[in-house]
Amino acid sequence: SSVIEIGECVFDGCSSLKQINIPSSVTKIGNYAFCECKNFEEIIIPSSVIDIGYFAFHRCKMLKKISIPPTITKIKKFTFCKCKSIKKMEIPSSVTTIEQSAFKSCSKLFQLTIPSSVTLFDEYAFDKCTSLKEIEIPSSVTKINDYVFNKCTSLCKISIPSSVTKIGKYAFCECNNLIDISIPSSVT
Repeated sequence: SSVIEIGECVFDGCSSLKQINIPSSVTKIGNYAFCECKNFEEIIIPSSVIDIGYFAFHRCKMLKKISIPPTITKIKKFTFCKCKSIKKMEIPSSVTTIEQSAFKSCSKLFQLTIPSSVTLFDEYAFDKCTSLKEIEIPSSVTKINDYVFNKCTSLCKISIPSSVTKIGKYAFCECNNLIDISIPSSVT
């Protein structure tokens, strides 16, 4: 029989693991599945995967390249938190929600593409992404939650659409290089 799920904590803490080939029979990657695989460098997730659990790649410090399939609708809490080597991330248009701390402390992440399908950024979603320079929030977003871009110290430009009606507390706290921001009149 084929493997259909990489279960919870299966490879948690496997610090020598550098690469894995996930078969196309897999539909789920469990919570903490690859958490703290500190030397993990690359992963291609097949389009058969419809669910990636929370903390799945947390603290994969050497992870440089990851491909999120167009079958994923949520990037769950802490999924890529402290993946300090990811430089670019293209979020597929199937994703509607980026949960709490999903990309927190991805300190080398400088290029981020957020599709118009995303309607929600939870608290701390991009907290301490210290290399992000520019963000364009899609018009599908109506609220920027608390601490979303907190301590994004390289962020210098952000585009907020008129669909946004609320900006939460500390949303842009300590964004020391922010020089270009336009807050629409829709924000109350």
